[in-house]
Amino acid sequence: MGPAAYQIFVVADDGLTSEGIKVGDMVAAHRGQAKEGDVVVVEVAKTGPIVRLYYPRPGNRVQLRPAHPELKPMVVSRRAIHSLWIATHVRAS
Repeated sequence: MGPAAYQIFVVADDGLTSEGIKVGDMVAAHRGQAKEGDVVVVEVAKTGPIVRLYYPRPGNRVQLRPAHPELKPMVVSRRAIHSLWIATHVRAS
């Protein structure tokens, strides 16, 4: 049996509150190729899954941008991403 087509994640931080995604909300996501501006659930070395906006950058890098004024974007190598899921639905907690 292969990996699940969809995964449910519970949002653990305020990274996308201005997008209407809050702590405790559930995000349904699927594997795929993210496009610029997609809401993604991503796991990077030394972090649990986080929900961010996806922005490709030159040199095989990605910017994971929060939509919260007090949080800073992360720029990481694509190789540092352990898993990436594209959000398709959010259910408020």
